[in-house]
Amino acid sequence: MIQVSDTVIHGDEVAQRSNQEQSEALPVGQSQQGPEGIEENTSEGLNNPPPAAAAGPQLRLLSGAEYGNTVADLFGKETTVRFDHADTSAGFENGAGSTLSPSLFLKFLSQAQSLAERLVSDGQAMEAVCANGVNGTSQCLKAWLQEFSAQAFRRKLTAEELQKLEEFFDKQIALRQGDKVLALQDTLVRLAIAPEFLFRVERVDNSGNTLSMESHATLISYTLTGSMPDKALLESALSRQLSSNEALRHIDRLLSTDQAKNWISQFVKQWLGIASVDLLRSAPQGFPKLPSHAAGAAMADEVDLFIKEVIFNRKGTLHDLLLTKISWVNRHNAPLYGLNSGSEALQMVSMDNHSRGGLLTLAGVMTLLASETDPAVDNPISRAMMIKERLLCESVGLPSGVDTATAISTASQGQDLSVLTTRERFEQIMEQDQSCSSCHASFMPFGYLFGEFDGLGRQVTEFQGRAVDTSVVATLRSYGPRHYDNVLPFLEDLARSPEAHLCFAKRLASFVTGRLEGPAQSYLTFKVTETSQEATLPILDVLRNLLTSQELLSRKGDGK
Repeated sequence: MIQVSDTVIHGDEVAQRSNQEQSEALPVGQSQQGPEGIEENTSEGLNNPPPAAAAGPQLRLLSGAEYGNTVADLFGKETTVRFDHADTSAGFENGAGSTLSPSLFLKFLSQAQSLAERLVSDGQAMEAVCANGVNGTSQCLKAWLQEFSAQAFRRKLTAEELQKLEEFFDKQIALRQGDKVLALQDTLVRLAIAPEFLFRVERVDNSGNTLSMESHATLISYTLTGSMPDKALLESALSRQLSSNEALRHIDRLLSTDQAKNWISQFVKQWLGIASVDLLRSAPQGFPKLPSHAAGAAMADEVDLFIKEVIFNRKGTLHDLLLTKISWVNRHNAPLYGLNSGSEALQMVSMDNHSRGGLLTLAGVMTLLASETDPAVDNPISRAMMIKERLLCESVGLPSGVDTATAISTASQGQDLSVLTTRERFEQIMEQDQSCSSCHASFMPFGYLFGEFDGLGRQVTEFQGRAVDTSVVATLRSYGPRHYDNVLPFLEDLARSPEAHLCFAKRLASFVTGRLEGPAQSYLTFKVTETSQEATLPILDVLRNLLTSQELLSRKGDGK
């Protein structure tokens, strides 16, 4: 039987190897760790660029989602165990700081055994392996293993690695008393728990300061699809054909796939902190305010459809993402927009005659950023934090030294807070503590601007007979304090502001690299901002430029 000690290749062993066929050094260093939460946006913009810097190569554990996608593409099988591990320190679920704990490794081992057993028992999947399927000659099976292992490791194996793999296969044949099926199953388990499969192991080319083509292909694929390179992309890398133009061709090809559209949609939702909008579809019972479970599904779907339409079909910009006045409705969510529909299928509609526009004012987003139970109550704090942290990259610390319970109790004396609008309640409470009031003043106006959208994203002008007030003085650094009567003029200023484009560049760079901060990250953000700041440049072009930029591919040769 296969033993765990026979299969585990430790990370330090990976770091010490050399790719003999490519004569590549393999310096592997841990990613730079940023602090939890969102850092303050302190950049002075493009007029004060940071010094050029390069990061070191990384060992980057596949996230739960990436692992599931990779397994499906490599084995043609879905996982049978739930993997939800992720490092979110860089703002996304694919951060470079995850570690492989013993308990997680045991889950990987159990899943690898299941996958290998299911694959070799699937006659249809294995019939093309050799002339007589999985029971072919040892030489034929070894040739198939060579191809399969290159896909699993996202690179060509060295002669030494292939020899060890073949020796392991022969050893398992002997241990399994000549049963090549079980021996192949054991060998597949070995591959599926190797660090080269579980980790994205970055390598450098002969220069020692640029990612190898295989590592570049892996970076492209996991950024765009959340999975391993397909055969066409990997072959370009293995044959040393992955030039910038060839990389762009593969990027465009991958971006046309449903897998990429779904993955990039997840990027946008994680960037804006609204990824849990999917729960409106998958776990609607957690939102008792919903008029129906079908309405929750429609609101989650409209968010995905909007993102894909603007970014992929319309080749939209950041400006378009924040301002395009469209949505999707069916008979379940149309009433939230004051519309009528008898259709079960979602249909695109124009929002030109409505005082809303862009992704942030969709009913699904507004429903998520509101009370979970009361359909009439919004949540200006969560809406404000989306603007402050996600779109401006400005941090808001936790309350310090503020007795919120006393403030609420004092505000409630002699007055029924339940009859006030949400904004009136917060303002009444904040008045009881000066430090609380001054802190909230820096970001709460962003939330009050969305006050015309209730807990289901419906536009309202009053709450229990009291007028809803959305007029504020809000401050964007580029424009200073400005008066706004409703959210649309503010969104227009936000979409044009340099700080929003800088923040978008920082978030996109973090999504691609798995890092939050550091000299290399600052320089990469600066280079992305140079291109993304133009309102006419589509988001897809920003992504294409980033994935082929020398700033992204540069690595420090010492691996630090």
